[in-house]
Amino acid sequence: MGHYLHDGLIRYVIKKTRIDKGLHQRDLADVHISDGTISNIERGKVVVKDDTFHYLLHKLGLDNGKLEELVEQERKRIEHLKFQLDGIESLLENGDLEAAYEDLRLVPMDEFHPLAPYYTYLKGRYEYKRKQWNKASKYFKLALRLCKQHMIDPEDNIISMCFNQLSRCSYHQNDLAQALEYVKHGLEKYDDTKGKREVKYFLFSNKILFLIKSSHLDHASQILNELWPSIPQIDSIPVLLDLYKYRAAILRERGAFQEAISISNEGIEIARRNWIQNQHLDLLNVLGSVYLKNKKFEMAFPRFEMVLKLDRKLKYPRRHVDAHTYLAMLYSAQEDWGKADYHLKKAIDIGRKVADLFRLAKALIVQGNFYYYQQKYNEAIPLYQEASELSERHGFKQRQISALLKLSACFAKMKKTDELHKCNERLVSIINELKIISEDDFYEVWPT
Repeated sequence: MGHYLHDGLIRYVIKKTRIDKGLHQRDLADVHISDGTISNIERGKVVVKDDTFHYLLHKLGLDNGKLEELVEQERKRIEHLKFQLDGIESLLENGDLEAAYEDLRLVPMDEFHPLAPYYTYLKGRYEYKRKQWNKASKYFKLALRLCKQHMIDPEDNIISMCFNQLSRCSYHQNDLAQALEYVKHGLEKYDDTKGKREVKYFLFSNKILFLIKSSHLDHASQILNELWPSIPQIDSIPVLLDLYKYRAAILRERGAFQEAISISNEGIEIARRNWIQNQHLDLLNVLGSVYLKNKKFEMAFPRFEMVLKLDRKLKYPRRHVDAHTYLAMLYSAQEDWGKADYHLKKAIDIGRKVADLFRLAKALIVQGNFYYYQQKYNEAIPLYQEASELSERHGFKQRQISALLKLSACFAKMKKTDELHKCNERLVSIINELKIISEDDFYEVWPT
């Protein structure tokens, strides 16, 4: 039985037997075995002699044969429990939150159980699906703590999955630096020999997104290029579609319009075939933006209109922010100020309601441009200032640079020397922080 310290199930059975008998570790301690040694055995923390281990079994009323019998019984129970938890995860992924919650409530679970981290992870997923980011984070952190506290080594990549979800929670709370830190930990803990290997691609996809939004486009592009040959191995359609979206956006900014159009259309077809509406809308917006940046307005307009038509009930409001923002840019380029104003108000109103600060910052810059084009600098300035402050608070460096550049132009036009000097100082400071600047986005299309 010298292998017992490496078998979490054996340690679980020993601890469970003690607790079922109503005994504390100190109740079993005597001159031959200390409560510290009992704790070490239950946690698998250090190697102890076989005779010490067998002495503990004796005090618990067990022998090797009985222990093996109990372990086999628990193994069967765990197999059944794992089936239940997998079913709950499927319910969560299908959006049946009420049924998932009821099933979770009915599952008995000791915190030192081998499946406790998975169970706790699912509680976090339930809260995540409800957009309760703080509650979800607490459960994911608890799952990680249970692994460490009870020396649980899950068969699946639950640890990486928890870090992945923590990164998403931070992202939704507009903390990109923390989101990237969690992704780093998730990739470090990933084990290719364990189950749920698809989490690796979720982590890389999230890392690319967070790098793009924190103005590290070159790094994001490098990871995407390294990942692209693995596309056929990615089973998750949502991850696949995200990678298509990122690639198309990066190609757009590099001026590779035809390739960006091709990638966008491939992604759109995959989204349509698999009935994934939110990412279908994403890719339509990206495709429209490629045509817009290339000044093919007649091709851009129907893509943005299609986004609004396909989601009349505003199920995916963030996609509406994008579509309205791009339509405002299109109409501004055509100097159709009335229509541009209508779409800008829509974009900013929805952006504020859903608290998507990244998209809101862009819409504010575009609205500032709307006034700037018309030489209404006093009206443009507060919009650029709000976009700059918002971007600074949440680490959207390139958004902040774009806002400050336009703010600087306003001050120059108005001959406000002091304000211009302060604005330029801030710009230089941010550019020095970033070292290399590149972004996957644009804010205006000059009239032809």
